[in-house]
Formats: sequence, structure tokens, C-alpha cells
Amino acid sequence: MSGVELESIPSAQQYVVAFRAVADDLADSYLEMLRVHYHAPHRTVTATQLSRAVRYQNYNSANLHYGKLGGLVGRQLGWRPKMPLKVLVSFEKPGNEWHWIMRPQVFHALEELGWT
Repeated sequence: MSGVELESIPSAQQYVVAFRAVADDLADSYLEMLRVHYHAPHRTVTATQLSRAVRYQNYNSANLHYGKLGGLVGRQLGWRPKMPLKVLVSFEKPGNEWHWIMRPQVFHALEELGWT
């Protein structure tokens, strides 16, 4: 079923299980995006910043690939929001661009996995 919204965000441990389940299917660029985002100030990036950091041509590539990663992880969690990025981030728009804020549960899962 698509568009499934959860009442609460999964726990860090649930993210650990989900990340482990998809680990063999992750492109190196997906891991690089997670690391860049993890190390960003306040765990916040824009699509443009993330694209530049992983050497994509433009922000659309970051939207596409980070969204695919969110979809992979979301399926493991049983969470399929209409916007798969929601699995990994929350959003703010303080100016012209959306800021992607890594969910604390994702941050803690990455630490537990040693993927940082």
C-alpha cells in the first residue's frame, strides 16, 4: 500500500534493523549522502548542498536518490509516505530552499551501525 503514514516515527533500533536489511543493496553514493548529512551542521542540508557534496550535477539528483534511499528504508519499516524523504528527514523552509533535517532516530542508527 502506498502513502502509509505512521502515527509515530520508528525507533533508532528499528532504523538499525531496516538499514541492515538494505545494506547489500545500497550504492556507495547512498552511504556517502548519509555520511555527508550526518556530519552537516545541526544535521541539516539542502538538496543543493547534498548534491554538491556527493558530486551530483544538480539538486534534482539528490532529491531522486535520497528519496530512493528513503523508500528502501521505509519499505523495511512498513512506512511508505507519499514523499519517501520523510523516512529520513523532517523539513523546514527558512528561506528559498527546503532544509532537510536528519531524524534523530536515523542519526542514532547510523552511529550504532558505525556508518558515520
